[in-house]
Amino acid sequence: MNIQKLLASKSVKVSYLTTEIDKTGVKEFREKFGLSQTALANVMGVSKKAVEKWEQGINRVSKSAAVLFAVINECPEVLNIIRKVKVKDSRGQEFDYNNVYKTDICIDETDVREQEAKFYVVDCNYAVA
Repeated sequence: MNIQKLLASKSVKVSYLTTEIDKTGVKEFREKFGLSQTALANVMGVSKKAVEKWEQGINRVSKSAAVLFAVINECPEVLNIIRKVKVKDSRGQEFDYNNVYKTDICIDETDVREQEAKFYVVDCNYAVA
């Protein structure tokens, strides 16, 4: 940013991300990125109970959390910086799976156990085996 140009300008307009998010927005965000309430809590640095209360409309999302929601929505790769997903295949080979969209990977603990899958996903210190 060139300060001299700013000072010489007739006017300067600064805009910020929209950070308003309500209970519907929290749930839509979570579903968009394929996050469980627990995973979203880990991403946002809050408890699962806080996420539940946001989604029920009992508590409002804090300004700092609302900014993080907006940043991730605007730049989804930020989620890959916050959350690392590692997958181990049936041969024991482990690799990073850092794709943020639900359509690319969606693993449900119940489905994994029922299908006796030959891999596991480690997400925010939570393992499904």
